[in-house]
Amino acid sequence: MSFEQPIQTHVSRETRRLLAAAGLALLSLWVLARLRYPERPVPANPVSPVLTQIASSTTFTDLATEVADLRERLEANGVPLTVSAGPGGAALLAWPLTSETVMTIGRIERGSAVGEDAPTGLAVIRASSEGGEAQPVWTPRALDQPRYLFAATLLGETVAVTPLYVPRLVPVQSPAWRSGVWAVPDTLGSLPGAFLFTPAAQWVGVVVEDGGHTVIVPAATMRSEATTLLQGSRVPAGPLGVEVQAIDPAISAAARADRGVVVTWVDRHGPLATLLAPGDVIESAQATPIESVRAWDVFAARLTGGDDTTLRVWRDGTVSEVHFTPRAAADAGVDRLRMESGTGARVLALAATSRLSLAGLREGDLITRIDYVDAPTPAQVRQALKTDRAVLVAVTRGAGHLVMAVEP
Repeated sequence: MSFEQPIQTHVSRETRRLLAAAGLALLSLWVLARLRYPERPVPANPVSPVLTQIASSTTFTDLATEVADLRERLEANGVPLTVSAGPGGAALLAWPLTSETVMTIGRIERGSAVGEDAPTGLAVIRASSEGGEAQPVWTPRALDQPRYLFAATLLGETVAVTPLYVPRLVPVQSPAWRSGVWAVPDTLGSLPGAFLFTPAAQWVGVVVEDGGHTVIVPAATMRSEATTLLQGSRVPAGPLGVEVQAIDPAISAAARADRGVVVTWVDRHGPLATLLAPGDVIESAQATPIESVRAWDVFAARLTGGDDTTLRVWRDGTVSEVHFTPRAAADAGVDRLRMESGTGARVLALAATSRLSLAGLREGDLITRIDYVDAPTPAQVRQALKTDRAVLVAVTRGAGHLVMAVEP
């Protein structure tokens, strides 16, 4: 009779040491987890969730605390400021430029700005910025990296700070902002005028609408543009009385011009009445390429009255230079309107103290009814304004409609 010997497994000394070390490591991690997070419940089996036990997690409470801390730091230093410079004395966010001036983006009360730039909406307002030092400006390094920023906006008259995820910033050129801007996702489209900050309270820039796109104007760019605006003493030119549209391949072939914008209308009373005609292609202005309707609008809005101005124009395949001297805006004197058949009178320009201007009308508004006259011509608008009583004006502005009272 034979008996088989039981098979005995042998665990090497190295394996035993390794298992012992792993066990001690898990025990140490569990003890550290209990010391670091004593408020968390003790799991029944501490082995499997031990790594979860020691991992730090971000909670909404942590995020709210960080937002509150950033807001306190901004308010303690007076940044961003709120100034009463909007229509009707509404508050606007602003940033210190000098000890006596601040800069802002948005529509402001007429006459309240030290300097103002129509294409960008940038304005310099006289207001004390004492009470704190401005936060440092953010210097970008890797623009293509995702990051969290904080947007400061106005909620009523209170500054609200909101966290904002930005996947990346893309440098793009803009006809209105000479130093360039950053293209951003459409998610920022609901925050025009918001001031952006890093978690360290560094000023990143401002969210603005630029030619139908939402962009971020870098802080350094806005400060540079505002300084130039403050130092300038230009007298803006009156309206040029020229409308243009983008050039497409068919128009390019017919006009025999490769680039520029094509003229669609010329005011017969404007400074370019005898120099331009519909179908002309404007290639450049003052040696600066005019590659879009936006670029032309920016050029026209920044033109200084009395300055010799040169346009490079294509007509029937031949290029020539057009020279003219625009009138100063103060010399324009009266409102300029254009008849739009069957719909009313389009506002092309407004004198600063005219009745329409003081009533709140803007360039581009379409007057569809005035003093109970439908689709009035420019002559009928002027006739209605000769009365010494208030008259009602119906206006189409973009996709909206409103009625205003024009006081005598």
